[in-house]
Amino acid sequence: MRIVAINDRTETVTLRNVSGELVNLDGWRMCSIRGPQEHRGIGGVLAPGEQRDFTHQGGQIWSNSEQDRGALYNAQGQLVSYWPD
Repeated sequence: MRIVAINDRTETVTLRNVSGELVNLDGWRMCSIRGPQEHRGIGGVLAPGEQRDFTHQGGQIWSNSEQDRGALYNAQGQLVSYWPD
């Protein structure tokens, strides 16, 4: 799984399944490093090669004016992808 983009204006994170298998994102966490805050709304299943936007549910967390890195953790708490912003 890879973070493809973070749109701080629309509070949307774009993820792509770069593996050859279905990935269930239930229990995964996407975090703003600057906050630290959690981007809620990550979940569901992504097919191999599938890309999807996930809009944060619950207000603004991504900074519109300052650098705001992101980190994606799987359900076991392992860092899977990092967005350097």
